[in-house]
Amino acid sequence: KAVASAAAGDTIIVDDGTYTAPNAADGIQIFKSVTIKSKNGPEKTTLKGGGSHRVITLQEGAAIEGFTITGGNETSDATTYPGWGGGVLISNGKIINCIVKGNKANTVKNGKGYGGGGVFVTSAGGLISRCIISDNESTVKSARGGGIAILGGVMENCIIINNKSIINR
Repeated sequence: KAVASAAAGDTIIVDDGTYTAPNAADGIQIFKSVTIKSKNGPEKTTLKGGGSHRVITLQEGAAIEGFTITGGNETSDATTYPGWGGGVLISNGKIINCIVKGNKANTVKNGKGYGGGGVFVTSAGGLISRCIISDNESTVKSARGGGIAILGGVMENCIIINNKSIINR
């Protein structure tokens, strides 16, 4: 609700806690230039997937800062890039100071998908800064990126560890 009423450029501060993404095909969707920031960082604030969908999609300049993002399981139900980005899908968005762990991207019914078990960044670009990306997996047969798959954008000062992809690229 806060995102719907926010204007471009606004920052929304989120209290400590665990927030479960809606059991919708694309999880949490932010399609406007707002920043959603946790009050006390990723150790205190979690966005959790329902286990059958991506956790969050960021487009149009949207940014999140200071969250743990976990429990995403991207499958064929997504309307936006199915099989791409189990935890986070970025298309002209930003993820800053986050922990992305325990997410999965899967091959979709038509055999397509691109991977990025933790994070997928489209060719529209984005920024991944000061994040830890760990323990994610891609089972997409034709793709890569257990932790991250990036087609455009910038990744800086991140730790990427203990992720796996079935084709190890």
